Amino acid sequence: MSLHESKKQQLLNWLQAKGVRDDCPACGATGRHPGDIVAPPTTPDGGGTVVGGPNFPLVQLICQNCGYVMHFATTSIQMPT
Repeated sequence: MSLHESKKQQLLNWLQAKGVRDDCPACGATGRHPGDIVAPPTTPDGGGTVVGGPNFPLVQLICQNCGYVMHFATTSIQMPT
């Protein structure tokens, strides 16, 4: 699902308020941009995986240099999906 500009700003404000570092864990570059909201297709269930089971929507944060993608739970950000 595409992320509206107001939700992108909400994510960036939340990241700043939580003290999330701006440098990429993969390449060390600074600069990132919000991606879309995604829901993983599978969730772990004990020792296996449940396909089509409950999931937790995530919002992407993408490094502008190398494309590394970080995910944050929309529930933590209080961002309805």
